[in-house]
Amino acid sequence: MYTQPFKIKNITLKASNRQVMRYFYEELLGLYPTEETEDIISYAFRKGEVPFLHLEFGGMTRTEKSTGLFHYAILFPNRASKAGLIERLIKAKYPLGAGDHLVSESFYLSDPEVNGIELYHDRDSKNWNWDDEGQVEMGTFSVDVEAVLATKKVGDFSYPAKMSIGHLHFTGNSLALADKLFIDMLQTDLVARVGNTAHFYSQNHYHHHFATNLWEGTRLKKRNLQENGILAWEIEVGREYYEAVLERVVATGRTYEVRSKSIILEDHVGAQLVITEI
Repeated sequence: MYTQPFKIKNITLKASNRQVMRYFYEELLGLYPTEETEDIISYAFRKGEVPFLHLEFGGMTRTEKSTGLFHYAILFPNRASKAGLIERLIKAKYPLGAGDHLVSESFYLSDPEVNGIELYHDRDSKNWNWDDEGQVEMGTFSVDVEAVLATKKVGDFSYPAKMSIGHLHFTGNSLALADKLFIDMLQTDLVARVGNTAHFYSQNHYHHHFATNLWEGTRLKKRNLQENGILAWEIEVGREYYEAVLERVVATGRTYEVRSKSIILEDHVGAQLVITEI
């Protein structure tokens, strides 16, 4: 489906260890703190930009596995723009994974409170392979890390303009619930599957804006919002799409709230989804 505009604006994470999380996000990832209160720190990629990440403190360590966030994905414009950050993380000996997914090249890590993060750039969309059923070809192959580092720009790392959250990947306990949210409610396209264990969804013929996997099993309890992990995520959309979503929410009898130009409801893993009209 083609819906312009459609953007993942921000996410909010429940957190507990302020000192450790600040060091990770400010000193290692190099994010810019735009606002700080006793309870919340908000981060942007650069000074003067709107924050994309909010940490709300007062959380508790998770006592057992549950539904929630698998990772949030930070999208860079190209390989060279992320190389400096990858080098910094390697020098700090921070645990990293990597994967070439054909449509993109990614590095993976977790913050100190086990929120997964993907650092990636897209390959040219002209080279993405789509089949006749609207499925995009993706996979996981090795990454030539030395080739990535060879593209690093001279000088200290800094984020370029036009950074964004590229996609969100959730740990769920039901693909049917995920489909109900992403296909029926948000009208995104199902663009890839991993057997019967993961579904990938997108708008505007992107390789994916959202994914949900069942890799922790189908008996997971729903997310406890008092524990560390994802609290909320927000998407920005155009007026026509916003009104269509609101009509579908009302028609299904789903519990929701409207504040100003935002629809607020519970997502498929127990976090809060905010749909805001631009």
